[in-house]
Amino acid sequence: MGRRVCSVATVGITLASITVTSRWWPGITPGVAVAVSMCWITAAAAVDMLCRRLPDAFLALAILPTAMAAAAHVLQGSPSALTGIGYGAVIWSAPLLGAHLVAPDALGFGDVKAAAVVGATLGLVLSVVTIAAALVVAMATASIAGVTTRRPKMALGPFLTLGAAASLLVHPLVRSELW
Repeated sequence: MGRRVCSVATVGITLASITVTSRWWPGITPGVAVAVSMCWITAAAAVDMLCRRLPDAFLALAILPTAMAAAAHVLQGSPSALTGIGYGAVIWSAPLLGAHLVAPDALGFGDVKAAAVVGATLGLVLSVVTIAAALVVAMATASIAGVTTRRPKMALGPFLTLGAAASLLVHPLVRSELW
C-alpha cells in the first residue's frame, strides 16, 4: 500500500505543479515543465548509473509535465509547442533507435525511450538547432568518457542528461537568430 500511495502522491505533485503554474503564470509554464521533467530525467539517469537500467516509471513522470505544458499551450490557442516536442523527440530518438536496431546489445531500448523523452522536453523550449547540438554534446561526451575509461559498456542516461542540461544552460547565453 505504501508504494502505491507514494506513486499517486508523486504523480499528483507533478500534475499540481504544472496545473498551478499554467493557471497563474502562463508565460513560465514551459520553463517549470522543463525543470520538473529534468528532475525526473536526472533521477532516471542516476538509476541508470547505479543499475544500468532506465526506469520506465521515471521516464513516464518526466514526460508528464512536458505533455501538460503542451496541452496548456494548445488550450491557450498556441499549438506550436506540439511541433517542437515532436521534432525534439524525433531528433533525439531516431539516431539512437537506428543504433539500437543495428546493435541491440550495445544500446538498450531504455536509452532510446529516454532520448525521446529528453528530446521532447527540450523541444518545448529550444530550437531545432539547439536540440540537435545538445544530442551531439551528449554523444561526444559519452564517446570521450568511453575512450578515456576504456570501458566496453557504460550507462548512456547520464550523458543524455548532461547534454540536455548543457543546452538548457548555454541556450540563453548564445541565443540568436540561428539558435
